[in-house]
Amino acid sequence: MLSENIKIKMSFQKESWPLKESFKTSNRSLDLVVAETIVVQISKNNFIGRGESTPFLRYGESVENSLFQLEKIKPLVEKNLSRDELQDAMPPNSARCAVDCAMWDLEAKIKNKRVWELAQIKNKAEPLISAESFGIKN
Repeated sequence: MLSENIKIKMSFQKESWPLKESFKTSNRSLDLVVAETIVVQISKNNFIGRGESTPFLRYGESVENSLFQLEKIKPLVEKNLSRDELQDAMPPNSARCAVDCAMWDLEAKIKNKRVWELAQIKNKAEPLISAESFGIKN
């Protein structure tokens, strides 16, 4: 049971980011001119964990639907829902991803560790060379 003096608060919001140029992918028929994301913050004992995610239209997600799901899970998070319990309490989607990331971030800050240390990843995280794809205009 959660101690009376420990208060957990969860807040969330939509953020919109206008893009300098429209963005188009191979699986989207419309150009994207504003990136919309959901941001979750969970606070506990003066620590704040933050997570964000972008709903994918491709999977039937929307910002509005994600905000609705976050409103439903908020009371459970504020009653100290664990990361493991979260996996069963929400379907796998962008809203759960944002809450999960906020929970990882919060725990890392409380324990003064890196997320990769909490996840017991043996090798220290280091920069990774990766590839980036670009569209070619005619």
